[in-house]
Amino acid sequence: MCSLSYLFLILASLGQSLSSIQESHAPKGLFSELFFAVEPKDTLASRDVPALLECLAEGSSKPIIEWKKDGNPILFLGDTRRSILTNGSLYIASVYHTRMERPDEGVYQCLATIPQVGTIVSRSAKLQVVAPPKFEEEPKDLNVVKGQTASLSCVVHAIPPASVSWLKEDVPISLEDFRVKVFQSGTLEILYVDEDDQGIYKCNASNSEKFVLSSGAMLSVYKKTDIQSPFFVTTPRNIVSVIGSNVTLECAANGNPLPTVSWLKDGTTIDTQDLDGRFLQVGAGSLQIISIEEGDVGTYQCRAENEEDSSDTQATLDIHVPPRFVRKPSNIVAYEKENVEFICEVYGRPEPTVQWLKNGDLIIESEYFQIFNGHDLRIFGLVGNDSGIYQCVASNTAGNIQTATQLKVLLPGEEKTDYGPIVHQDVTFPVGDPEAPVISLKDTPSAPRNLEAVIVSSRFVTLQWKEPAKTNGEILAYTVYYKQEDSGREITVNITKQGLEEMNVVNLIPKKKYIMRVVAINSHGAGESSDLIEIFTQAEQLGPPPPLNLRVLPQSPTTLFVTWDSPDYSGKVPLRYKLYYMEVGTVEEHEIVTKETSHYIHNLRPFTQYSVWASSLSEQGAGSTTEEVLGRTFSAPPSQVPQNVIAESASSSSIVVRWEPPPKEQQNGIIIGYKVSYKPKGRGKASTTLTTDGSSHLSTLNNLPRSAEFLIKVAAVNINGTGPYTDWITAETFDSDLDESQVPDQPSSLRAKPGTTWITVTWSPPSNQNIMVRGYTLGWGKGIPDVYRNLVDGKQRSFTIEKLEPNSEYVISLRAHNSKGEGRPIYETMRTREESVSEPSTPLTTPLGLKAVVLSSSTVVLYWTDPSLVRNRPTNDNRYYVVRYTPYFGSATNVRYRYFNSTDLNCMIDDLKPNTQYEFTVKVMKGRRESAWSLVVLNTTFEAAPSSAPRDLTVVPMEDNPTMINLNWQPPKQPNGQITGYVIFYTTDNSQRDRDWVVEAIVGDKMTTLIKGLTLDTTYFFKIQARNNKGYGPLSPVVTYRTGAAHGLSSLSLGDSRGGISNALLYIILGASGGIILILLAILLVFACKRKTGSRDESPDRSKKGYVKGTMRPENPPDLWIHHDKMEMRTLDKQRSGSQSTVDPLPRLSQDLDSIDGGISATGLRANDSLDRRGYSSAYMGVSTPIPTAVSQPSTLEGRAFGGPSARTVSQPGGRVTTGLNDTGYNTQSSYDSRSSIVGIPASVPSVIHQTSAYSESVLGKRPPLVPAASGPQSHPLKSFALPPAPPASGFPHQHSHSAKTIASSPPTRGPSNVVFNTKKQEILNIPTRPPLGARSPNGTPVKGQLPRSYSTSTEELNQEMANLEGLMKDLNAITATDFECT
Repeated sequence: MCSLSYLFLILASLGQSLSSIQESHAPKGLFSELFFAVEPKDTLASRDVPALLECLAEGSSKPIIEWKKDGNPILFLGDTRRSILTNGSLYIASVYHTRMERPDEGVYQCLATIPQVGTIVSRSAKLQVVAPPKFEEEPKDLNVVKGQTASLSCVVHAIPPASVSWLKEDVPISLEDFRVKVFQSGTLEILYVDEDDQGIYKCNASNSEKFVLSSGAMLSVYKKTDIQSPFFVTTPRNIVSVIGSNVTLECAANGNPLPTVSWLKDGTTIDTQDLDGRFLQVGAGSLQIISIEEGDVGTYQCRAENEEDSSDTQATLDIHVPPRFVRKPSNIVAYEKENVEFICEVYGRPEPTVQWLKNGDLIIESEYFQIFNGHDLRIFGLVGNDSGIYQCVASNTAGNIQTATQLKVLLPGEEKTDYGPIVHQDVTFPVGDPEAPVISLKDTPSAPRNLEAVIVSSRFVTLQWKEPAKTNGEILAYTVYYKQEDSGREITVNITKQGLEEMNVVNLIPKKKYIMRVVAINSHGAGESSDLIEIFTQAEQLGPPPPLNLRVLPQSPTTLFVTWDSPDYSGKVPLRYKLYYMEVGTVEEHEIVTKETSHYIHNLRPFTQYSVWASSLSEQGAGSTTEEVLGRTFSAPPSQVPQNVIAESASSSSIVVRWEPPPKEQQNGIIIGYKVSYKPKGRGKASTTLTTDGSSHLSTLNNLPRSAEFLIKVAAVNINGTGPYTDWITAETFDSDLDESQVPDQPSSLRAKPGTTWITVTWSPPSNQNIMVRGYTLGWGKGIPDVYRNLVDGKQRSFTIEKLEPNSEYVISLRAHNSKGEGRPIYETMRTREESVSEPSTPLTTPLGLKAVVLSSSTVVLYWTDPSLVRNRPTNDNRYYVVRYTPYFGSATNVRYRYFNSTDLNCMIDDLKPNTQYEFTVKVMKGRRESAWSLVVLNTTFEAAPSSAPRDLTVVPMEDNPTMINLNWQPPKQPNGQITGYVIFYTTDNSQRDRDWVVEAIVGDKMTTLIKGLTLDTTYFFKIQARNNKGYGPLSPVVTYRTGAAHGLSSLSLGDSRGGISNALLYIILGASGGIILILLAILLVFACKRKTGSRDESPDRSKKGYVKGTMRPENPPDLWIHHDKMEMRTLDKQRSGSQSTVDPLPRLSQDLDSIDGGISATGLRANDSLDRRGYSSAYMGVSTPIPTAVSQPSTLEGRAFGGPSARTVSQPGGRVTTGLNDTGYNTQSSYDSRSSIVGIPASVPSVIHQTSAYSESVLGKRPPLVPAASGPQSHPLKSFALPPAPPASGFPHQHSHSAKTIASSPPTRGPSNVVFNTKKQEILNIPTRPPLGARSPNGTPVKGQLPRSYSTSTEELNQEMANLEGLMKDLNAITATDFECT
């Protein structure tokens, strides 16, 4: 008959398979279909009969079916009992099972494969063979007092579970008697026993295999009249069951009088009277729960109570939930070398374990295949072989499930239209799109430069590089490629933060060689790869391995027993062990060192949870620690009495008693109730005891005599017993009751405190205390009041409304009532809190060895170790690290912290402020558990150029001199380093570019300066910028100032107005200049005539050629220096470096400070080409006479010593002079450029520099500032040249060629401009039109290229001076023709 039934089962299975195959649809798109339509299920089979495990797979083509048993493939070749049906099901013709051999029992899985697609594996199914019943506990003889409860146990193990029946005197017991009940566990319970129930009872257990009969147990009944406290005859057992099933917690108690039984959950009374509820009380006091839910998990207390006393017992209920998918993984298409992640989120109770399979094979974690968050799979550096089917398999004790997904890896440049959209680097590119733009390699960035590893650790590397030389647009991201040596799998990591050329590469393997490179990406795509670098990760400092299998077992309310196994260790010295423990919720840690593998921890607190972990000790030191293990000491009776006990009369026949729980640390367990003992005052009076549940803090003593005094005391109760009682307190009932002829008034106040699923309500009684209040009616509802109502005692002042919905608004009402009716209500509205998952608050181990490495002005790399990790390897337990950082201000209060989360043992923080000291600390988080903060580490970021301009630039006029002003300002708000100087820009025409403004440099610690030589009644524009060692900051807003008239007031305003010079004033200037020239000509003529004869004798070799007007005319008008007199350059701190001397044409104002069009390069400053075009060489600059280097003498500027380089001057025909530095000057290279900088001018820009010696650092280290100087007050604000000094009385020097080697004028070359210093005066020198006479070298010899001091009154000298004067006139014409556009 069995064979026939299995034949029909096989035929039905085949029909279902054919039907399903006909309905399967063709493959669509890229991914071929392969899935299970039917998976095998747990099966019970009998020996020597057939068994069938179903499996049906469908796909784009017919799958190939295979089977595994206990993880090993089943070989069907030559197997006569097992075979695979055409639909894929496994058929066992005859199950073989003996006491010694069980080949068919085990766990089975079905595998389905489609070539070129992949393999999937079904869920696991268990095949069990029926086993006969076997008694684990048989009934025993029992003596019961008449009228009480008899309970006989019978525990049976069987597969499938056996059904149990009972016999009395070998006759089956009828269950129609309401007094008799047989529970699912097999227990027989008889209520209210009498003499007829005496006899011998046997238990009969049977299943499909066979039945068995237990031995007999004698039930005896006797009479007893003594008072007896309750005691249990059946106690509940701990139960683990699957969600949705029915469970029964058995409990029965006897006593005299017969006790009543009630149930509490976690100390709160359970309502078992609701017939529609899921909680029912059956039999003598057992609790039955219908269709259990996750919220039913907890500790249940059974309480037996009579007038003598009460007693409690408890059991736990744990509920298992099969796994279910919260989020399934999706199919992925990716290119080689990319990284992908499959997300597989599951839920179950206990938490399911997740495994990943590829084509049916278990994936072993490695550097390239990693499981994150305990359930997600990440694959790094894809290769073609990674294509296939991946399965997420989740399992726990309640079941197992699986889901499959596919991965397709494309080769670079591979295009197939049936792939659909391909996701690549967060941008969707439709494959084969004819309208897609063609990207040229010329449009992509060049290779990043200077790739290097700045930090190399055992498991991470910090890389740093420079921007590509040719970006071809904005750099959007960088991609770092790395792989192990000789590995074909290259991993990529992307960084998308603009301007960040740094990255941490994590999850490396210690003591391995890696090859790394970086590629820049712009809007056109990925550019060229950088050069490869090789990196060797450091070896880990490995200590001894941690102990194994750490276990914590409670021994008593004050003792824990800790045991562990020794790890594998080959050291010469035997291991010792360090044991750590701490009370959960505290920070005090205790240590014990021992040579044994177990230890007793004494003197602990009762019913307290402790966290325990251990590490090994060797001659190398301590190794890594084990995971923390929690242990809780046994509970003990409460060691303290309830607090604040109050007893007061409620009426002429009742007294209300109130109290608070004992202190939590002395409860020694969960408080499940309170005992209230009371008796009339007087000797020899017997006491009566009432017991409340653990959530009640009030009890009413009823039916008391009128005007009687009572003694009352209270004790707390937990599962281990009753704690000490309080002292006796007294209370007296009223002589008469209060007025009850009218309803009570409204309660005087109502307050509510919300929780997630509860609201605690407190109130005060009505203000009129003469009206009887017998109770209160509390109503509540979601959005509206009085949907639910509850009556509370008149002396109660609080109530907790439970089983509410999280994050919901409830309206609460409260009314006082008596026999006359209810009074007016009072209302309150309250919203419950959002639901949150609570976890143990066990502190984790604090991270150690925090280090902070500064990379730049805004970036710091932090790394640390986690002692709780085995060899610092990352785990999948969802832990992460929180880094806290803030600028360090010492003992400052109100500190604002910033936080950064990291899942690795290192992180990079790139949002810091320059030149700021920060403090860093880190802690580890795991759910709601966390460690203490680590020790604080301090470090300071590098400096950067100022990011804000100086503030509050103001102009203060000089009352006694309108041509001078004081400029005042405040430092920048964001200096980003020590300010080493300021640069003041000013002009009379603010439409000019910044390089055309006049500049003046000020020392960094000054915030005021004096500007001299301004023109009367002229509008000037001022702005300022700050400088530090890293460069220049932005310019401040323009401040406008107008100088006053000769005896008038000046005007000051902010804005961008323009100033100019009137034509009348211009004519006056020209006329005055002509008059001065005529006077000078007359004076020169007189001197020439007086000394004509002497000059001929002293200079017999002079040329006889006279002066011819027009012979000195240059080809182009001169480019004149626009300046004011006595401008000063201030010191800026900078290192000195070498400089070159060049022959430069005279510069024009500050236009040669043209860093506006320039930029920064890897090797220094880049000059704008327009600067080179502005340089020119006039005809009169063909030959120049070199002048030897002058002596550099010590000099000070406002108390600062100067030790700058010496300078030399080069004379040029036409009265022009250039200056230069010797070879001990300053470096011409710089990494910083600024639009308005006064330093670092390219050598292609001709310039003449006037500055103080103290400022040489900034001038010579980068771009020399161009500050004009005048020899005296000027009549025009734009007068740009200095007159030659008056000739000496003895005559003029020769002007013909000297014997020194001449220097031909050549195109400008890169290098600093030449400067000359006045080493005696702290101001800029006026440059003479010719070399000074009689100059001597440091050794006292005449300077090379100069003649001895001599004078002449020859006509030839006069002719030369006339030529010079004509040149001056040409200069004036150039001013009026070019600068002022005069016609």
